[in-house]
Order: sequence, then C-alpha cells, then structure tokens
Amino acid sequence: MFEIELEDVMTPEEFKQWRKDMGFTQNKAADVLGVTRIAIARWEAGDRAISKTVEKLIAVYRLDASLIGKV
Repeated sequence: MFEIELEDVMTPEEFKQWRKDMGFTQNKAADVLGVTRIAIARWEAGDRAISKTVEKLIAVYRLDASLIGKV
C-alpha cells in the first residue's frame, strides 16, 4: 500500500490550473470530485478552503496522469 503525501494546501490558483490542465469545466470537476459546481467556484474564488479529501483525490489524478505519460 502506498501513501499520498500532500505538500501544502492547494491555492485557488493552483486548483483552477489543475482543473484547466485536466480539461475540466467547473461542472465536470464537480462531478469528478463529488461536489457541487458552487463549491468549485468558491474554491477558485478563495471563498472556501479545499478539503484534504479533495486534495488527495487531485493527487491521485496527478499520479495517474504521470503514470499514463510513462506508458
């Protein structure tokens, strides 16, 4: 079993860049992460903090994307 380590809390700008890098609209990111589009908008505006659970999901997506690139 492996453990995902998080560096620091993801900033709103980093989250938005991740979403765009993945090619996700706010609606698609909400579907993928299991939240509402309003939550996505609030995270990107900096009105709400991104939960550790969501940051871990994003880390998994990043890991998956990096592994796919190596195949």
